[in-house]
Amino acid sequence: MGCIPVIIALMKNFNFFKKLTDKLGCFVLDVTNKAVEETANEILSHIGQIAEENFDI
Repeated sequence: MGCIPVIIALMKNFNFFKKLTDKLGCFVLDVTNKAVEETANEILSHIGQIAEENFDI
């Protein structure tokens, strides 16, 4: 199996993922080249935004 079919399959999977997460309204976080602490801070920030939007905080 050559590289091109693998790349096409990955692109199809990514496109499916993107459509599904958009439809569901999922929060997607790119953790590429990020420290665990940075990722954790982004998650906590997102949770804080949700809390502010939905609760009297």
